[in-house]
Amino acid sequence: WGQGGKGQLGMGNYSRSCDIPTQIKLPSTSDFAVLSSCGKEHTIVVTSTGEVLGFGSCCYGQSGSKSQFFQTSHPEVISIGCLADYKKNILQVSAGQGHSAVVSEESELLMFGKMDKCGGKTYISKMSRVRHHCLEPSRVDVLKDMLISW
Repeated sequence: WGQGGKGQLGMGNYSRSCDIPTQIKLPSTSDFAVLSSCGKEHTIVVTSTGEVLGFGSCCYGQSGSKSQFFQTSHPEVISIGCLADYKKNILQVSAGQGHSAVVSEESELLMFGKMDKCGGKTYISKMSRVRHHCLEPSRVDVLKDMLISW
């Protein structure tokens, strides 16, 4: 429940708001949500099958959509960048104002979205950057030898 004008409620519409808790439909390959985080206009969910889903605004790439200026009102599997065929367990997820982050069981930090909120251009691969945004999940390489915990 809450504001949903950008599709961040995952209910299949762009309704401005919803006043009561409402169960959303996950993709058929998913079982149930085990982690979730709500950003300003997007939501990131990790399912029991290990899939990472995104929905809502993707103006900076923060919901993992394949198009920078796209928004979706239903949960979609993020299957681009470092999350394409990702086989490591996700332990934590966080959605911010214009970016998202996931931490794997092997202490890998993956980020996507608005670049000034996404590790800065020094830390993210140049391959995934367009107009100062991380359009796809990318490893934050500067932390690769550090233990990340929450």
